Amino acid sequence: KCTFDMLEAAKYNLKSQFVVTGFTERFDQSLILLGERLGWRKLNYVRRNITSNRVTTESIDQATLDLISGHNFLDQQLFDWALAEFDLYYENHSHQLDRKVIAFQASNLGFKYVYRFYERTIKRYRAAQQ
Repeated sequence: KCTFDMLEAAKYNLKSQFVVTGFTERFDQSLILLGERLGWRKLNYVRRNITSNRVTTESIDQATLDLISGHNFLDQQLFDWALAEFDLYYENHSHQLDRKVIAFQASNLGFKYVYRFYERTIKRYRAAQQ
């Protein structure tokens, strides 16, 4: 069973052992921070395996939500703390990062279309080879 001491150790480890704690909720911002910290020059991605029929929180009864919440209390505490740290860092550097995120998103949009064209071309080529 997890303890508050373990929670504090996890916070310490995130702060001292990792260059960035990223979040899917802040995916593009996380990539920009990773790129800066690790010296990555080319950052692009294409979204894959996106769940279209995800169960919504609203569709789960309150007793089940309470049970889940009770079992994940310290996990949620760690998540909330790490997200607050992320947001604080981002806010303190937003004058630089906002421009980079906007430029990245524009670049990535173009990449998405090029990548999809590439995928279709490869599929046609492979089909022609069979």
